[in-house]
Amino acid sequence: MIDAEGHAVVSTVDGKTVLAGVSPYDGMEVTTTLDKEHRPELVTVKANGHVYGATFADYRDTWEPAYLVIFPSQISWTIDGRPLADLKVTAFKSNPYVVFPVPAVVRQTVSK
Repeated sequence: MIDAEGHAVVSTVDGKTVLAGVSPYDGMEVTTTLDKEHRPELVTVKANGHVYGATFADYRDTWEPAYLVIFPSQISWTIDGRPLADLKVTAFKSNPYVVFPVPAVVRQTVSK
C-alpha cells in the first residue's frame, strides 16, 4: 500500500491482517491480505467498474541463496473473480550486489 499513511485501515479477518484503503492519487480501492509471515497473500484493486485480484503463494528463498530473497513461486491473477492468469515462477533474479572502485581520476580530484 504505497503512500497509505493516514489512508489505510488495518483489521483482522479469519486471523489474517488486512490492509484496506483508497489511493489518494486515483481513488482506487486497494485491499491487501497478509499471510502468517506478513507477506502479501491476496491483493484486490477496484477500478473502472472491475475488481482485479492477485494471489501469491509458495514463497521461497531458494532462488538466490546468497541473497535470501523471498519471492512467491505461484501467482494468480483474476478480473471480476474470473481467472486471468496462473503463473508458476521457476526462476527469480534480483539485481546483484556490485562494488565499483572509485576511478583514479576521481580520487585525484577529490583529494586536491
